[in-house]
Amino acid sequence: MEIFKISIFLGCIFGFTEKVFGQAGCTTSYNNKAIYGNDLAQVAGSSSSCCLACQQKSGCVAYTWNSINGGTCWLKSATAPIYVANGQFTVMMSPTPARTYSLNISYDSTNFFDLFTFFTHNYNEGYTNYVDKATAMSSGIAKYQGQKV
Repeated sequence: MEIFKISIFLGCIFGFTEKVFGQAGCTTSYNNKAIYGNDLAQVAGSSSSCCLACQQKSGCVAYTWNSINGGTCWLKSATAPIYVANGQFTVMMSPTPARTYSLNISYDSTNFFDLFTFFTHNYNEGYTNYVDKATAMSSGIAKYQGQKV
């Protein structure tokens, strides 16, 4: 807690807005920043209670703390959008085995154009010639060259 108080003090003097402290699971913190919306819940309490509250709330990936009503933790389902909010701070949770990131779709030369929409209707009265996927591929407008797109 002393590190946090010193960081707040220095932040007020020098305007720091970067990482200021970390707890287990709550490793990236930003002074004078808040996350707009994406509220899962609000929990009254001191800033030191927010990390545990977020860890215990399913879907919580971050929190913003402010001094409203003596102190409020706003538990968040997303880490953005972030905006400048004097007197508040935001903490991003670090991934855990239960809270990891995974790649859902991988694009490469075997599937890069599969989810493209190739328009064939002229939407701008003749200034552009739209073609379907087969035409785009055969004419080289869209193509794979070896393992490259």
